[in-house]
Amino acid sequence: MYVTEVKKFSSMGAEKLGEMAKNPVFYTDFLKFQGRVFKQDTTVALEFFAQKPQAQFIASYNQWKAAGYRVKDGGEAIHFIIRR
Repeated sequence: MYVTEVKKFSSMGAEKLGEMAKNPVFYTDFLKFQGRVFKQDTTVALEFFAQKPQAQFIASYNQWKAAGYRVKDGGEAIHFIIRR
């Protein structure tokens, strides 16, 4: 039997999981989102999806700068803390 560790989600992440369980359209939307941010762990992608489902990329401010992108003035950050 294969057992996976259950990770804790924020209240927003847990709410999105509940929405996905009730409505397959929400689940499909999340899968499309994760396809855009495929380098991120599913847990991280869920937390970002819960806050900003229209996000196209996930990167830190410094990663954006290093890639040659400019963060727009007034841009809204996604709040996320990784706990290990």
